[in-house]
Amino acid sequence: MPNSNPVFYSIAAQPDNLGDVVIRKILLDWLDDSKRPMFILVSTMPESYVRAFSVPGSATLIRNPFHYQLRLIRALLVGRPSIVFAPGPQIIGYSGRARAKSVVNAINSILVKLRRGQVLIVGRSYSGNKVIARSVERITARLADLCVVRDTGSLDTLALKRFVAPDLAYFKPSSGIGSSQDRPQVAVSLRGDKPASSGTLEWIKLFAASRGLSIILVTQVARDDAQHHNVASELGCDVVEWQSNDYVAQLKRVENAYAHSAFVITDRLHAAILGARNGAIPICIVHPGVDKLPKTLSVVGEPKLMEPEIVTPIFIDKDNFSVERGKVVADVEAASARLEDIRAMVLTTLSDTGGQNQIERGSD
Repeated sequence: MPNSNPVFYSIAAQPDNLGDVVIRKILLDWLDDSKRPMFILVSTMPESYVRAFSVPGSATLIRNPFHYQLRLIRALLVGRPSIVFAPGPQIIGYSGRARAKSVVNAINSILVKLRRGQVLIVGRSYSGNKVIARSVERITARLADLCVVRDTGSLDTLALKRFVAPDLAYFKPSSGIGSSQDRPQVAVSLRGDKPASSGTLEWIKLFAASRGLSIILVTQVARDDAQHHNVASELGCDVVEWQSNDYVAQLKRVENAYAHSAFVITDRLHAAILGARNGAIPICIVHPGVDKLPKTLSVVGEPKLMEPEIVTPIFIDKDNFSVERGKVVADVEAASARLEDIRAMVLTTLSDTGGQNQIERGSD
């Protein structure tokens, strides 16, 4: 039966976050290249969010998580379905709902493996110290035919030797990443839940002024808009605001801003990555006790970091700018090439010959 071996995947995430859209769409496109039928959980995501994924017509969209589970059970009864866990952060056991989800994922993985389907984990990160919940996540990871995480800390959390690869957002950088076009500005993208300190804003003003660059605030997470407008009033600059629920148009506005920026100063992971893939040098604000940015970005290169309460010395002089930007471009292109390898591994795992574990055991 042509539909007896479908792929199950979820694109449900934070509906106001372009980073979540970017990484989930990249993996969806890879899965579509496998030419296998798909059941995609969209849950309560708005229609405008779903449209941003350009979901293939052959895929079946499912709103209700319970119906998604029933579809998986039905597929298990008649064929060899595969399940692909979405990329992004997995904070282990932070709530009762998260713990229940981990248990369901582990049970689903066991059932898929019993039917000799494939389990794939691609582009995830894991953190958290809840012992029981962590043990459940380790079960799922051990069952996976392909497990690719985006930082080495996740390997420690899972206590497994698995693949580490760059965050999926590095895949296919802008064609103009290495162009010598004019970059007259510094892009700034700040978390709305972390009020910008006076020290940070003063440093940004000094940094931009020392290079004769203007400042532009860039919103790629809708809830950051309010702080960006407050900061823009203080810095006297413009904002690329969240104008509508047209995610594709918003992403174009954001990437256009980065493509005309020499630097992007941010405490958001995907602002740093989207900036870099459009040729801007990322400078990352690292809040105390939060290691998400350095541990993810260090897989690709040596991130430039600053603390929010400290006016850091300007560590990229004007004469060294082209050299530093060349390093960023080379790192992004190398990351994209590595992700091409991961894409090939995903397609091989989902091919008719079965996944990596099945190849190691022998053919069907």
